[in-house]
Amino acid sequence: MRIGLIVHDLEELLERAVEIAFENDLTVYDSVYAALAEIIDATLVTYDEELLGKRGLLKPVV
Repeated sequence: MRIGLIVHDLEELLERAVEIAFENDLTVYDSVYAALAEIIDATLVTYDEELLGKRGLLKPVV
């Protein structure tokens, strides 16, 4: 049975998440969401004030 899950390279994801974390003074936990959105060219929608406060990390959604 197929359930439609897409598996992404964990090493690439964590490497980018750590970069984003250090560049933006965030936790790696928070940065994983930004890294995955970047890797799959998706829009990250969040109400996390810490992420929202990092200029340039997120693009505004209109």
